[in-house]
Amino acid sequence: MNPEEKPTNENENNARAIDAGAGVSAALEKMSQPGYLNTMAAMGAFLTAFSGKVVEAMAQRDEMKVSDALKGDVERLAGILLGEDKAYHPLPGWNQPGGIDVWLRQQRAFDEGVTDPREVVESQLWCFVQEVIEAVNYAADPRTPESLAQSNAEILMHQYVYLLLGIPDLDLAAQDELPK
Repeated sequence: MNPEEKPTNENENNARAIDAGAGVSAALEKMSQPGYLNTMAAMGAFLTAFSGKVVEAMAQRDEMKVSDALKGDVERLAGILLGEDKAYHPLPGWNQPGGIDVWLRQQRAFDEGVTDPREVVESQLWCFVQEVIEAVNYAADPRTPESLAQSNAEILMHQYVYLLLGIPDLDLAAQDELPK
């Protein structure tokens, strides 16, 4: 064996590792940019900001006017989740029609006639609005222990973070495997 061959193989391996490392670094850099939603932390922050708008609308309006106040936000957020807003970094294949909307239809009950991707995503955002309203009302009940209200809010956020990122709900998946 020629002693010079081994360094060549090592050099090739090192070059591949450097290339792979550059790819990983680029992906991590993209994930840290504003507008990137495809991590649990980023989606959590996105939904937390939206839930703040829901609470603000509740404080200023009656329940019927809350939906009027949030209509534009729901439409804008649906566009973001469908990859239509260039200020956000969509995940190819997910944040587009045929991605997130198909997943949502599989995970949640939809009328068979509801096929428009925007309508599907907006519908789930309206479900989130309703659940935030219910969580706030539950927390406002003087009989509700604070720790229970907090736990309820955390569960709600986790469910929607998982749902909008396409992460299966492991509790539901385990139930599907239970003997009948």
